[in-house]
Amino acid sequence: MVHVASKSDSGVYVCSAYNYETSEVQVALYTNLRVVSTPKITLRPPTQTVHPGHSPTVECVVQGDDILDITWKPTYKSFSSRVKVRNATLIFQQIEVEDAGKYECVARNRWANASATAEVIVVEESDVAGTVSHEHEQWVHAGAGVVLSCNVSGAVSVRWIKDGGRVPASVRTNQDGSLFIKLAQAAHTGQYVCHISDNHGRQTSNYINLHIEGIECLDWEFRCNEDGSCIDVDLVCDGYDDCNDRSDEENCPLRDKRYSQLAGAPEEALVRIEQPRRAFRVGENVEVLCRSAYRDVAVEWIKRDEQGNRQFVNSNAFVAV
Repeated sequence: MVHVASKSDSGVYVCSAYNYETSEVQVALYTNLRVVSTPKITLRPPTQTVHPGHSPTVECVVQGDDILDITWKPTYKSFSSRVKVRNATLIFQQIEVEDAGKYECVARNRWANASATAEVIVVEESDVAGTVSHEHEQWVHAGAGVVLSCNVSGAVSVRWIKDGGRVPASVRTNQDGSLFIKLAQAAHTGQYVCHISDNHGRQTSNYINLHIEGIECLDWEFRCNEDGSCIDVDLVCDGYDDCNDRSDEENCPLRDKRYSQLAGAPEEALVRIEQPRRAFRVGENVEVLCRSAYRDVAVEWIKRDEQGNRQFVNSNAFVAV
């Protein structure tokens, strides 16, 4: 038995029957083994991008035994007058946008057929190809403005979807096809896909994964709905709009009932300090908050040096009632 036959296994094989006593050949049978190769195709090149007016070629190189014929055919359309086939080579004469597409080379012998598909892409100077952004990941902080762009140019149309559905109503589409988010919030996190099509019916797409970062609200803080900012729970339903979207003054009767459960809690300290719960690198900005429980209490920061002298520092006081 010949396992995994190759061309080198071709040849004449002899089966001989010997006499055990004399070692003479009594019978000899001959057989001729021929191992044939099925067609194997190599395209040169398999894919190429050209501009209108160029004359590209695609060569269909076939290896195998007893090749009967090699043919070319376009996929899903017929040959234009600018496309010729000569000696297994596909020739475009001053190619146009309409000639772009996939072309299949088929080779066959007596035992098998083989095929391979070449793709020819025709782009204009201001075509969408090459202008699509490949920066797929974008991080922003909660409350910041965001622009999501496919970086397209020319006469194209752009359609956006988010996580397979519609883009939120709070996201605005600009005239250039980009998306604008005025105040980023957690609900805007997700994958945004832009679908681009031009006047020739060609389409492409790109995506951006938007990540919204921000400081998590503490247990005694309330998160504003629109920008995700945090305010002290004591500011909720106090008659003042402390959130930009006034969400801290909505549904106050329900919140009064919820927060009334805290009435029996110990009296809050007059001043408390809140600091970030992570390490910082040299050169980073660090914000430490000094909060007061009453609006009529002013707070300020003072730094003492090694000699005990007091130094005033820039302070952004947060005052709460």
